[in-house]
Amino acid sequence: FHLSGTVTELANQGEPEKMYKVAISFDRCKITSVTCGCGNKDIFYCGHVVALSLYRIRKAQQVELRLPISETLSQMNRDQLQKFVQYLITAHHTEVLPTAQKLADEILSSCSEINQVHGKVQGCVLC
Repeated sequence: FHLSGTVTELANQGEPEKMYKVAISFDRCKITSVTCGCGNKDIFYCGHVVALSLYRIRKAQQVELRLPISETLSQMNRDQLQKFVQYLITAHHTEVLPTAQKLADEILSSCSEINQVHGKVQGCVLC
């Protein structure tokens, strides 16, 4: 499953309060990947990842559980999927537009490798 949230680092001695977006992916009760807005690249998890993990453990009833995004997408009709993609690209155009265009080109090309794959994508973080 995937856990994401915003961790607030309280202000101290003249510094403003800071907020970090944190995302943690799990597979079979083990952390498989983490990202944090603080940019930590150390081999150890930053305090924000630890804080979000502890919050989930200690206040599990307050954390909203949702279906994996792959399940949500499979429930959408064509119009809803199109709207989802358009809003996603609009909200994150500088980050996703090159990848979105590349994928669209591959999908429209009948002989591309992406069209040879059936079923779920291997290593998919959405699934």
